[in-house]
Amino acid sequence: MVTAFGYSGLLLGPAVLGYVAEASSLPIALIIPAVLAAVVTLAGAPAIRSLVQHSTPAPALVPEPARD
Repeated sequence: MVTAFGYSGLLLGPAVLGYVAEASSLPIALIIPAVLAAVVTLAGAPAIRSLVQHSTPAPALVPEPARD
């Protein structure tokens, strides 16, 4: 899923920025990546916190008894 979003952004990002720059101006178009970066930054910490709270703990490793 993450890879699909990454490739989509790689392919569609420059086209979208070019279209917006043609329709308005380059400084306006460059606001798009800045806003998306801010959204990722602000949403990242709560998302990670939620994943950590809802994850199951890893099973404890029990040492095997020594064999003689």
